[in-house]
Amino acid sequence: MSAELNIAQKAVHQAADAIQQLRTRNELLSVNKKIANGYVKKATDASLNALFYTLNKAYPLDAIETIEQSLTEKQNAERKWQIIPMDGATNLLYDIPHCAVAVTLIEHDQVKLTMIYNPLSDDLYSASNGAGCFHNQRRVRLEKSSTEKQMIVATNKPRQSKGLAPHLLAYKNICKQVIDIKNMGCTLLDVAMVAAGQIDGYWQSDISPFHLDAVQLLVKESGGQCIDFTAGDQLTKKQQIIAANINNATWLATQLKGIYNPSK
Repeated sequence: MSAELNIAQKAVHQAADAIQQLRTRNELLSVNKKIANGYVKKATDASLNALFYTLNKAYPLDAIETIEQSLTEKQNAERKWQIIPMDGATNLLYDIPHCAVAVTLIEHDQVKLTMIYNPLSDDLYSASNGAGCFHNQRRVRLEKSSTEKQMIVATNKPRQSKGLAPHLLAYKNICKQVIDIKNMGCTLLDVAMVAAGQIDGYWQSDISPFHLDAVQLLVKESGGQCIDFTAGDQLTKKQQIIAANINNATWLATQLKGIYNPSK
């Protein structure tokens, strides 16, 4: 494991420790009391502080950013760390063990490494450019053979309500043709599970660029493919993702293209 991956792993473990400490102190509270106490925000802030401190201490010349803001003044740095301190916050609130923290290193505008960690289940997914994808230190590769009738796919609803109608139409259409569709509420983990072969495919619209950066390398290094809903590569521009092996990704694109990009 490279020095940078070691630091990334240290950072996500420190964040997980901070989340677990807060979780222990609040485990007997009801959901309403957790909401009143700002439980999710406190957990996110604790995770953010741990990630930032660990990364900044190890690499003080690198930029560090969240989705909302830059945490350093190094705007022209050749390297930047993109951090997501909490994904799947609703699951955390309800104590459903399916949430994640993520660290992504971008160097010269290319994703060099990414790490996604579930602080509640201790599942760790990581990838380095050209060095493979790993789940809990075990290298993973996607199988190429499967049909839609054998598929379990996952999705999450778009962040904005205007995208809900096509999402539900796509859900209804695909649901008729696959074994099952999972809605697990954590984009980072759901796509990481595709890369690890635990789910056969994933689609989502209205996905943030930070999430795209965090997951694409995992899928690529596991032998899979990330495409937009027209089977193209404009994921960031369209804020869309299909993640799967090549055959399943192509099949999902044929199901989604007419819904999200109808012919005029």
